[in-house]
Amino acid sequence: MTGPQVAPMVAIAVILAITGVASFIFGHLIGDKRRFNLINGYTEENMVEPDRFARWMRICYYVMGLVLVASSTLIVLTRAVLVVVLVSTAIVTVILVVMTVGARRYYKV
Repeated sequence: MTGPQVAPMVAIAVILAITGVASFIFGHLIGDKRRFNLINGYTEENMVEPDRFARWMRICYYVMGLVLVASSTLIVLTRAVLVVVLVSTAIVTVILVVMTVGARRYYKV
């Protein structure tokens, strides 16, 4: 593959990598710096266990970031764009569901 055929693949890989790095940053800011305001509507006053909530969110965001960066790398190495994007989308969806369900344990609605 050369020229115009490679450009969309590289663009997808770059977008996944940037999103993965952003996920790591969110994990750090929420988990380590306790910037709960980054999550829409979440305040520390409504948290049952803020420390455990912060740790839970940090772990979930780090795992999601790892999946996205790994997906970006796999696209570049294997050029299997469709398969990698579909699998990573499924994994990220599961992570988001687990993140949301798990967060309810530490946050009173």
